[in-house]
Amino acid sequence: MTGTNTKHKRSKRLADRRRVFVEEYLICWNASEAARRAGYRQRSNQAGHRLVTNCDIRAEIQRRLAEIAMDAAEVLARLSDQARGDLGDFINDEGKIDLDKARKLGKMHLLKSYTRSERGERIELHDVQAALIELGRHYGLFRDDCGVQLNIDMSQLTDEQLERIASGESPIKVLADRASPAA
Repeated sequence: MTGTNTKHKRSKRLADRRRVFVEEYLICWNASEAARRAGYRQRSNQAGHRLVTNCDIRAEIQRRLAEIAMDAAEVLARLSDQARGDLGDFINDEGKIDLDKARKLGKMHLLKSYTRSERGERIELHDVQAALIELGRHYGLFRDDCGVQLNIDMSQLTDEQLERIASGESPIKVLADRASPAA
């Protein structure tokens, strides 16, 4: 009976160490270091590799990452919050920084930095313009072609030029080649 209890304790301890390995791996992202922190003293680099490639441990790591990962809607919501960031949410009626006010309004995630020195307090919000640009890109508000529009009379092009454009060659290059004198 004691042999069975010892085996049970040993397998539970192994399960606990694997759980600790997963926790540590999610903190440091280094399998060898996570193995060392989890109590695998000898050859932690080999143990780390073995553990991180174990199917059960990989599945647990993926499960944990899925729990904390942001979906696209949350990313867009956070960027929208940053784009709407307002210093007024952090300033009280006396014109002083009031983190309690921001906390009550649920705006603390907009705070990029806070410093206190002998010269006073300073806060910085996330960059509104950067958030707006990212949102604009997502919604396709900006064009990478610099807004250049080509109005090409396709009936004026040769079959060879049409084939080049159809194969993916830039219409500007095709037209430029047409304008260049033949060599």
